[in-house]
Formats: sequence, C-alpha cells, structure tokens
Amino acid sequence: MVEETLVPGAVVSEIARRHRLPPQQVFTWRRQARRLPTPKADDPPFVPAVVGAMVPAVTVGHECKIAQRKAKQE
Repeated sequence: MVEETLVPGAVVSEIARRHRLPPQQVFTWRRQARRLPTPKADDPPFVPAVVGAMVPAVTVGHECKIAQRKAKQE
C-alpha cells in the first residue's frame, strides 16, 4: 500500500480510505519506510529458501510404529 502512495499524483488520504484505514496510519508507514536502512554493497543478495518435499505426519507416525514393533520383536 505504501508503494501505491508513491506513484506521482497519488493522494494518500484516498488510498487510505479505499483500504479502510486512517490516513495517519498510512503516513506513518511512509515515514517508517523512509527510515529503513538501505542495503549496502557488501550485503548478500536475496537467496530463496528451498524446502524439500514434506512427508505427511500420518506416514511418519506409521513408520515409527513399524520400527517400534520390529525393535520389540528382536
């Protein structure tokens, strides 16, 4: 929403009303966004996280029970 207010000719109060927010809130967010530290040249670039395939909990629980039964039998 803050980015939307940065478009030339945008009226912050209208944008705030459209999102059902008080204009003061949007002005505060704009002010806070200006204060955020800018990235430095030596900062690492964004690296996406890679998440492996998830195993359903039912399968994991089932495998645990089978392993426990085998351990008891031995």
